[in-house]
Amino acid sequence: MGKRPRVWLVPPVSRTDRLPALIDAAHDCLDEGDLDGARAKHGLAARIDRRHPDVMCLDAQLTALEGDLEAGYAIAQEIVAAHPEHVHGLLCAADIAIGLDPDAAVELARKAADLVEDEGDLVAAVLLLADALCATERADEAREVLGELSSSAIDDPGVILDVANALLTAEDPTSAELWLRRLTSTEDEHTSHAWHLIGAAREAKGDKAGMVAAWRGAGERRVTVALLA
Repeated sequence: MGKRPRVWLVPPVSRTDRLPALIDAAHDCLDEGDLDGARAKHGLAARIDRRHPDVMCLDAQLTALEGDLEAGYAIAQEIVAAHPEHVHGLLCAADIAIGLDPDAAVELARKAADLVEDEGDLVAAVLLLADALCATERADEAREVLGELSSSAIDDPGVILDVANALLTAEDPTSAELWLRRLTSTEDEHTSHAWHLIGAAREAKGDKAGMVAAWRGAGERRVTVALLA
């Protein structure tokens, strides 16, 4: 009897096709605080293509998170040198550079912002640029950059909180509170975080009564969320 032909129930996954999945899985591990798991996924990705810019970005991020900022930045600089218009490489380098060379971080983030086509990457670039500008004591420029996000259709609660935090760092508590107001009509974990930051914004404006009211509201919503869980 002849050998039966192999029948695939699903198309076979090539090594190249596995690469994005491994990188996504590594970032999922990072989101969960599992640095070892992310490093293991990176190891598998590196076996496929160690010099792929996305694999190198992951290596740079992990190296920095493991405590060696200089080595992580060196990897990120390699990416930028080899792929000067690779947005994620520029963002990665800018993110690490904030702790080492904020002026370089400003230039890297600005270049990334000029190149992005995806709105998610644009938001990341603007937030990094604002952070770097604040690190170089240019809060006025940071406020101007963050103002560019006012026309963006951002509805992700985590991103809204990031924008508000950036505005507080850039000494714009009024705009920060306006962003945070988008999260105060629901009853979830983001609502209590929003009210806490609203309290910080009001404190920055010298509104002590408003600060106390907001922080009281944050506490009440934490209790509500716990009861609904």
